[in-house]
Amino acid sequence: MGHRAILAIENRDLSDAIARAIKSMNISYDVVNDGIQAINSFDKNEYDFLIVDEKISRLNLKIVINNYKDKGNNKVIMLTFNSDKLNRMKSEYGCDEIISRPFTNDDFINVVNKVITELDERSTTND
Repeated sequence: MGHRAILAIENRDLSDAIARAIKSMNISYDVVNDGIQAINSFDKNEYDFLIVDEKISRLNLKIVINNYKDKGNNKVIMLTFNSDKLNRMKSEYGCDEIISRPFTNDDFINVVNKVITELDERSTTND
């Protein structure tokens, strides 16, 4: 089963690096650069998971994540510089995974694989 992600990342270099990693995993994806574009994309497309940078602009991060989850989607990976607050941020924002920047490509791929495994297990259980 193919997976589809949306990358809501304003920083072009980070977005390009994440896109390369996702593409190497044979995951299709869309890229948006701000919170408003993300919400517009949620309305038009279905995604298996959201990868969002905590620094997303034009809308509050909580609004973006809540809107995504309201569409029936529930896997969120957040990128952050706040490594000392990971657990609080995970529960406060409703994220499944948080990756503290900077991170390696392998670290990122491991987290995405974990999320995909959870999605696949849930899909198998619901069949």
